[in-house]
Order: sequence, then structure tokens, then C-alpha cells
Amino acid sequence: MNTLKDLAEYLDMSDRNLRDVLKRLGLVGVDVGNPLEVDRVRVEYIKYLREMASGRGGEEQGRLAAARIRETELKGDKLELELAQTAETLVDAEEMSQFFSAMVLSTRSELMSLTAKIVDHMQAEHNIEVDKGFINGLIRGTLSNLERYGSEDNEQS
Repeated sequence: MNTLKDLAEYLDMSDRNLRDVLKRLGLVGVDVGNPLEVDRVRVEYIKYLREMASGRGGEEQGRLAAARIRETELKGDKLELELAQTAETLVDAEEMSQFFSAMVLSTRSELMSLTAKIVDHMQAEHNIEVDKGFINGLIRGTLSNLERYGSEDNEQS
């Protein structure tokens, strides 16, 4: 083989494609008249083809592999969500918000009704007069503290 055309024919490709391949392999200016150089080109080209076939070759292969990984991760995430919904471990945020709002209102109501219960109990069992306003103040103070804790958590999130 004396010319690039001969080498291209030997590797079953066009002259232009051979020049691109030689550039990609870092073999520009190779002496095609030297049989050892032709063997070197052949070996490097075969390695290159194997890498491409195994998905390790070239920048485009890297992008393709990254896209496949991303697609696989997204499919996995979607399946996890569907599984969680099916297993009923994932709940609707609106339903939970309504549930907790009702729970807080119910708790507030129960705590505020404690004043009368405490005053009645202290009077009946111990014959002690207790100021309702004092107990209401304690309960309201506690509820205010609890409201602040919830709003501080929301501000930090």
C-alpha cells in the first residue's frame, strides 16, 4: 500500500472517512508506505471500533450513555411513586393539610374547654376557688407558643 486511497480501500471506507478516522486516532501523517504503520493503523482502528461497539467510544457515546442513565433514573423514580401510591404510603398533600387543620382546631377546642373542667374539679374536690382568666391565659400562652413553633419551621424550610 502506497497511498491513503489504498489504505482506505483496505479498510473498506472512503478517503475522506479515512482522514477523519486517522485524525480521531491521532495518526495524521502516518507513512502508509510502511507495512508496520499500516498494521498500527489497522490495530488502532479495530480498538476504536470495539470501543464504539461497547459504548465507551467518543464524546457522542458519552452523551448517549448519560441520556440513557438519566432516562433509567427517571423511569425508576416514576415507578417508585406509582408503587408508593399503590401501597398507600404516599398521601395526597391536600387531604393531609385538611386533616391536620381539623386536628389542630379540635385540639385547640379541647384545650380551651379545660378551663371549666379544671375550675369545676378544684371547687368540687378541694373546695378551692380558681380564677378562670388565669387558666385561660396559661392555655392561650401555650397555644401561642405552639403556633410560633409551626410558623418558625415553615420560615426555615
